[in-house]
Amino acid sequence: MRDIISTLEDWLGRYPRVALATVISTWGSTPRPTGSHMAVNPEGEFVGSVSGGCVEGAVVEASLEVIRSGEPQLLEFGVADELAWNVGLACGGQISVWVVPLAAGEVFAHIDESLGAGDTIVLVMAVDGALRGQLAAVGGDHVTATHPAMVAPAREAAERALASREPVDLELEGTRIFAEPYFPPPRLVVIGAVHTAIPLVSLAKVMGYRTIVVDARAAFATRERFPDADELLVRWPDEALDQLRPDEGTAVVVLTHDPKFDEPALSAALRSRAGYIGAIGSRKTSGERLERLRALGFGDAELARIHGPIGLDLGGKTPEEVALAIMAEIVAVRHGRTGGMLGVRPAPPPRQQISV
Repeated sequence: MRDIISTLEDWLGRYPRVALATVISTWGSTPRPTGSHMAVNPEGEFVGSVSGGCVEGAVVEASLEVIRSGEPQLLEFGVADELAWNVGLACGGQISVWVVPLAAGEVFAHIDESLGAGDTIVLVMAVDGALRGQLAAVGGDHVTATHPAMVAPAREAAERALASREPVDLELEGTRIFAEPYFPPPRLVVIGAVHTAIPLVSLAKVMGYRTIVVDARAAFATRERFPDADELLVRWPDEALDQLRPDEGTAVVVLTHDPKFDEPALSAALRSRAGYIGAIGSRKTSGERLERLRALGFGDAELARIHGPIGLDLGGKTPEEVALAIMAEIVAVRHGRTGGMLGVRPAPPPRQQISV
């Protein structure tokens, strides 16, 4: 939703009604996950994606009908459907796309405001039953809904979505409900406004991260060098991290390569709940740094949180390639993966030789 919210806001100011298409369930190999959105205006323009290009044309046509009629539609695409083959969904999967008419109102305003403020919000949609087509937005104790009867099921669905941290598709009192949570965007805190930090910040911004660059040297942390950064802090790293209070959604990357900056930064990061901590440097430098941190009282379990040398082994040398390797490792850790080539499969175990 974040990638289309500004366009949606513009369209809802110009048109009485637009369509919002949402992937509410998937099966098998599908190019876009559950919760993916696409918006369509009355002129047939669209933003976002529900299939990576496979079925967008069919969804646009259905969306224009939804805009004209005001009635939502549930679209099913799968390899067993002749329509799916015609529109190009030949990747071996199946998707359900819920298309609803959307007009400016309290529900959209609530979502727009919450996303803009970086607050947690849950979009809830009734797919069938008496409430079919109704919407709600749940943020904390505040619920806005297009129908009063949506408030109670929206609260329950939102609780389940927040608990799972994933979109949920469930049945409540005979009504199919889809709820999608939106959490504050992940943060990238870069300690050290060095050259590699410039492409790293730009890449993180493209990936939806809120980016913060920290450096005690005012000549380094400038807006001219970091036009894409959301925030520049000219402070010592430990002071900045104490202020920023990294949480599980925060990646802390230390690029200073100088003990007087590295150790205070890593000490503060280890005292936080940061979901990722990485520090640049060779294996020798990383080992020596760990020994100095161990002397400061950090144990093996704490030090194991530090990724160093930082990044996946992509073989890159340029600042841009190093930045890519760092972001690749951050993404892998965030999703509980170690990285590696998808096309490389482990060899099957050798067959046992049985003597008779």
